[in-house]
Amino acid sequence: MVTLHILQYLEDNGFGTMSSSLFFEKLPLGKSGVAIFSRGGEANYGRARCVQRFDLYSRGSSDLTGYDKLDKIRSFFADSYGETCTLPTISGVSNRQYRNARITAIDNIENIGLDDNDRVIYRLGAEIIYEKN
Repeated sequence: MVTLHILQYLEDNGFGTMSSSLFFEKLPLGKSGVAIFSRGGEANYGRARCVQRFDLYSRGSSDLTGYDKLDKIRSFFADSYGETCTLPTISGVSNRQYRNARITAIDNIENIGLDDNDRVIYRLGAEIIYEKN
């Protein structure tokens, strides 16, 4: 569920709006925006910390806008590399707190290929280390 909170974090930082341009675990066909997908399971890191790898997939109104959106998110993650934060809660959905969160292992953007509407999908992978309450 940490990935849903990462999506809220992206919304809070101006990268879109959940359910209209930021999507959880799916990138609806015909829509433009960014979707987050969990990759693998949650693993403990020491006693109090957990690690979650995730992917962000992007489809834009054009191939360039799809790439650009992920590039801005990649830069945002890179600019705060090593800094910790508390991910926001999601009103009416999840009050779980993820503290001392930091994004690490930021991949380069990758062209995944074309969707059914002949639009390019791009992928950005990353990892988050966090403590949960």
